[in-house]
Amino acid sequence: MGGEGPRALVLGMLRLERKLEVEAIARLCDGAGHSPAPLEAQERAALDSASLAGAPPWIAGDYPEWLDPHLAGVFGKERAAEGAALASRAPLDLRVNALKADRERVSLALAHLGAVLLPALERPAEASSLFIDHVALALIAHLTKRYGGVVPRETTRPRGLSLIQNQYVKEYLASNLSGHILVADLAKACGLSRSHFIRSFRMTTGMTPHKWLQVRRIEQAKTLLLESSIATAEIAVDCGFADQSHLTRVFTRLVGMPPSAWRREHRGRKTIGCVTSSGKQGWFDGPR
Repeated sequence: MGGEGPRALVLGMLRLERKLEVEAIARLCDGAGHSPAPLEAQERAALDSASLAGAPPWIAGDYPEWLDPHLAGVFGKERAAEGAALASRAPLDLRVNALKADRERVSLALAHLGAVLLPALERPAEASSLFIDHVALALIAHLTKRYGGVVPRETTRPRGLSLIQNQYVKEYLASNLSGHILVADLAKACGLSRSHFIRSFRMTTGMTPHKWLQVRRIEQAKTLLLESSIATAEIAVDCGFADQSHLTRVFTRLVGMPPSAWRREHRGRKTIGCVTSSGKQGWFDGPR
């Protein structure tokens, strides 16, 4: 609206959020009684061309400006769309089935499942969209099945991914080590629902997509640690980690020692890489 005053904000809200036509807004601003003053010519012109195109992400996404760096670290260029979705009312109304549970039990379950997201909230730059999407899907599935009385209907018997699906998904994950992708994207590429895709992926690989991606990051980090002299901080960024400390925490948890110590111990050896049982280079399945 060309300004940030109270009047400009109200007019912009009516046009962009309430979706009112210019003439409808003009009828509200007739100056009668306590009504706002009539629209000026420049205000009409601004309302006619009102758009959020080119607006800062926090304006387009309807969230506080101070939150922008955190959302940028998690959602990247999609943060405006994610913010707008969070600001909108969910298209699903979940209620507790009083015959199966009460509010206290559901609150305890929410607190337990929500605790999984605490590390992501404390260090948002380290949280991948893939991880958050997976936890959210698990949370909804648990609540609807356990407390809502919803029984999922299986139209087909669960099975693993096909060879083509398996190869495509792993290549897609490996080319997006930052994890800024959604389960829905992977499921759609395989022609499956999100829940069906996660079950099929687990049956094929023995782990969730997020876990597979995390292990793949570590494998890539091992290769760079052994075959290059790149600093650990650069390796962390190249492998999709937020920073060196993020790499160190994950590497230590999965490998048992920090990257620098592992590099000293294995210096001079050839990286084991991702090798199939036939001896050819390929994707790993399951933790090693």
